[in-house]
Amino acid sequence: MTNGADVNHQNKQKNTALMILAEMTKGKNSALKAKLIAAGASLTIKNIWGLTALDIEPGLSNVAVKELS
Repeated sequence: MTNGADVNHQNKQKNTALMILAEMTKGKNSALKAKLIAAGASLTIKNIWGLTALDIEPGLSNVAVKELS
């Protein structure tokens, strides 16, 4: 992220780093999730199954609110 990486880059399944991290750490506090959101990671990009990061982990909206305040 500090070297200009695209935080919204999507893989073949159209998952972003935030989606993958949300799936791996569902329900757990993760500083990396907060850092991705602060760096501009989208909560609304959809993967090939039509899921967003918020669909994968609804609690991400709380992380986003904390980052924006």
